Amino acid sequence: DSTPNYLFTSQTPSSEYTDGGTAYELGMQFETNFSGKITGMRYYRTSSEGGSHTGHLWDEDQTLLATVNFSGETASGWQQ
Repeated sequence: DSTPNYLFTSQTPSSEYTDGGTAYELGMQFETNFSGKITGMRYYRTSSEGGSHTGHLWDEDQTLLATVNFSGETASGWQQ
């Protein structure tokens, strides 16, 4: 089946995290029952955030598989 599967909806988070300018990396683990490929990453940017953002994709052994520098970011909202 070639139908895409998504882990998140397009809902706006109910609260915003303020980091005070400190760099941090958030993530999640997931497991699938079928073969596939990752075709995109996204995160929610708050209106108080500045600067550029980087995404990482890791495997189950904590080996870095890919890095993306987000570009064309809007002032707030979901960035992909």
